[in-house]
Amino acid sequence: MQKQKKKKPKGILNFLVVTLIVLTMLPMTSITSLAAPTQIYDVMNNPTDTYYELTDSDKTLTISGTGATPAFGPPFFESPWYVYSITTIIVENGVTVIGENAFIDAQDVSSVTIADSVTEIHAYAFQKNNRSLTSISLPAGITSISNNAFDNCSVLNDITFNSSTPPLFGGNVFRYCSSIGTVHVPVGKLDDYRQALQGQGLNFSPGKWSIIDDVGSNAPSTPGAAVDHGNHSHQHYYQWTILSDASLNEDGVEQYRCSCGDVKETLTIPASQAYIKELYGEIKNAPQDAVIEYDTGRWTGISDYVIKKLADRPDVSTRITFEYEKVRYTFILPAGVSYEALLQDQETYYGFFSFCKLLGIPVSQL
Repeated sequence: MQKQKKKKPKGILNFLVVTLIVLTMLPMTSITSLAAPTQIYDVMNNPTDTYYELTDSDKTLTISGTGATPAFGPPFFESPWYVYSITTIIVENGVTVIGENAFIDAQDVSSVTIADSVTEIHAYAFQKNNRSLTSISLPAGITSISNNAFDNCSVLNDITFNSSTPPLFGGNVFRYCSSIGTVHVPVGKLDDYRQALQGQGLNFSPGKWSIIDDVGSNAPSTPGAAVDHGNHSHQHYYQWTILSDASLNEDGVEQYRCSCGDVKETLTIPASQAYIKELYGEIKNAPQDAVIEYDTGRWTGISDYVIKKLADRPDVSTRITFEYEKVRYTFILPAGVSYEALLQDQETYYGFFSFCKLLGIPVSQL
């Protein structure tokens, strides 16, 4: 008598197949600690001399080895760490090039360390949707930074260059970064860097980005011509000095001056800068689900610097009161309002009336 083969229940097979498909579609968001660095391959599946290591405990990505990391191109050739939520990037000594799209879309990264061996940062390396990185120090050996490398690192407000010669920049390297910040450059290199950074997305007008040469020495910066001061010759050393900080009701004053009192340039620090910083601080430091009441007085507009912080705090409601042509007005920004459209355009400052109109929020006269 021929034995019949036992059939496996179709229900169990179907369940296993579906489960397998679902698991392969899930995003790999958790980091698995690797016992040793893993080799990085290029788009042609050729091995490079660079390696990566992920650690779950502190969400750190470490790049090591020698030479260049390959160019990546999401979504068709993503980096092996693209799907992970990392907060720290360390590029170790020996790596010479950070490849194109290497850390694109790494929105949670708040700390980046780049070794002195790195000479090139290629296009879009740190670009897109980063709202955590506030400062970056670029190594002394850097010779080129390609286009859009730090584009849309929206809270980046402190940049340090350690190279005595400005690197060759692409275009829009720092576009859509914070509207207010500071660039630090080597002593005596202000003019070189100021010129090199034109067209890179940083606005160096008063009250926006400032550039100071305080890297590499504690001595006063930018020597000028020797001037006779009585019995001895004096070599001018100029540096930017704040004589008075801006307040809500009064402009501040900053001068490019020597310790002897000689002044080369004077700038006004707008009082609006104090108002913007104060409102930014109120939003940033507000308790969870708070309702903020803020009277701007004579100030009748809002900058994208503050708008970005509002977007970062969707739990906070803000009521703003202001005066325009001797009439008092008020409006409320409810919790959860989307500012995405405003953050994607190129405007950096909005009057309150146009700001509210764009958001569909009514303005009431008091």
